[in-house]
Amino acid sequence: LPFILRQAKIMSLFRFTCVCSECLKEEENDELCDEYRKLDLDMDQGFSDPPSAEKMMKLAERKLYLGLRLDPQVYFRDMMDFLIPARYLLDQDRVITREMA
Repeated sequence: LPFILRQAKIMSLFRFTCVCSECLKEEENDELCDEYRKLDLDMDQGFSDPPSAEKMMKLAERKLYLGLRLDPQVYFRDMMDFLIPARYLLDQDRVITREMA
């Protein structure tokens, strides 16, 4: 939930405004969370050729960086989002190299 909705929920359930360091930090993270979600959706389109795989790797790299800042628990999933197109590109390079030989 965005910061404002979290604060409203705390207020309605517990009748206080939380000012702990985590809640205050989270207000800054709302934009990063939005960017992370957008990258996640953008990556759903997948890839079908080397240029689109390179694009996916760039998106995944940014997503990996954001994920580490927001929630280190998603690191493995974000790393896989990076490694899958990387592996595809490595395999494509081997195919091209074999064809040239």
